[in-house]
Amino acid sequence: MIQTQVPVKNALSVIFIFFFILLPQTPAADQDWSKTGNPDWMKSKAAYDSTGLPDPFVPFVLPERDATDSLAPVPVRPLTPLERVEISQLRLVGILWDPEGAREPAAMIELPDGKGFILQEGFRVGTRRGKVVKILPDRIIVHEHLQGDFGRSEKVQRILKLRSGNGE
Repeated sequence: MIQTQVPVKNALSVIFIFFFILLPQTPAADQDWSKTGNPDWMKSKAAYDSTGLPDPFVPFVLPERDATDSLAPVPVRPLTPLERVEISQLRLVGILWDPEGAREPAAMIELPDGKGFILQEGFRVGTRRGKVVKILPDRIIVHEHLQGDFGRSEKVQRILKLRSGNGE
């Protein structure tokens, strides 16, 4: 039994020496393909033209930016307290309406902290560059700029209604 193991060991050592020492070592990763060109199996047989096609790596829907997001545009002037709160957090308390039309209508707004302000048409409101467009006897209409699908800016109309006095 000892005699059969020795030739097997000798045969394995001869194979090891032949394959790992005597054969030239040229791994594919070490070859310089710039001089010889790509091998045939790597050459493309089909041509692809992507002009006019959408980029597959750009998301279809862009995420909405938060008002505190660093990518949001930096205002060139300081924001008023009305521009620091969402429109949904404002409460319409009252409307000053002149039936004869001698004065422009005005609206009384209350912030979440209880502070009150008087609005007129053209005032800026909300964190998304909202603007008071119209003041009616029972509500005010505000236009906001939202970022929609594919990064387009959209105007959205928000309405703040005057609540009845019984706390509704």
